[in-house]
Amino acid sequence: MGKKNNAAEANATVENEKKNDNAVAEKETGDNMLEKVGKAAIKEHGLKEAFVTADGVVFRTENDAKNYALNLKNRSILNVKK
Repeated sequence: MGKKNNAAEANATVENEKKNDNAVAEKETGDNMLEKVGKAAIKEHGLKEAFVTADGVVFRTENDAKNYALNLKNRSILNVKK
């Protein structure tokens, strides 16, 4: 019985590692997408920097982005510079 439990624990560990790797990859992909949105807004509007909320809305000022993000589940803001 001990060998079955060890195998099950090993499988569970591998699955958890895969989930963690996927979560990191999704975060990096999300940040990259938000950065692309910010860069596009900077280019289109001639800004030096932009503040992008987690849902992809772009603001000229950090304060406006923070106020908007208060209503979001994920309140993180990405500062994108030229």
